[in-house]
Amino acid sequence: MESREEILARLETAYRQASTAEESTGAGYAQVPDMKDQQETLSFLFGRLQTNRIGYHLVADRGELLDSLANNIYSRSFKKVAVWHEGLLESLKVPQGLEERLPDTELLSIDTLDHELLAGIDGGLTPVEAIIAQTGTLVVSGKTSMQLATSLLPRTHLCVAHPAQIYPDLSAFIGSSAFDPDANYVLISGPSRTADIEKKIVLGVHGPWRVSVFLVREVGEV
Repeated sequence: MESREEILARLETAYRQASTAEESTGAGYAQVPDMKDQQETLSFLFGRLQTNRIGYHLVADRGELLDSLANNIYSRSFKKVAVWHEGLLESLKVPQGLEERLPDTELLSIDTLDHELLAGIDGGLTPVEAIIAQTGTLVVSGKTSMQLATSLLPRTHLCVAHPAQIYPDLSAFIGSSAFDPDANYVLISGPSRTADIEKKIVLGVHGPWRVSVFLVREVGEV
């Protein structure tokens, strides 16, 4: 049986070969712009996210992030939201800020839930480990099934990231120090969808039917 490292190495090799083949034939994804130009990178990424039906919000700082999140949750009349207390959500004290802005919404730590309860909750709020610009893919990591399920079971998935977490492609993320070979990852390229019924696209059959990412530029200490 192959080790985890061998499997990852084989997948990365296959990915590179597929990317090279696409470039030589002119097929596949457009060239990601120079990552040093943040504005150009963001414009490219937003186009990918829009194609994938992933909502996106670019905010300046913690205050604007909290206002944008609170408005999003309030406008959808969410009664309960499952929240991670890790990553940017913890460092920016997002749960505490939302509690002040949303007194009528119950913010539940995922540590207090099980999968059945999580499936009945309006929204899940998670940090993001990486964003893949080439495909407009959100990468969520977790070491427990409940962490991963928070991005899969609620009807709406909201997540928070920083522009420094944007990578040109999946290979770049796997080769970075941010990649943890001991973690599990969910790759999200839009709302859940299927075409099994009369070959018509139906959203939300196997998971969230709304996905939105909030990119906060300034993540200094609170």
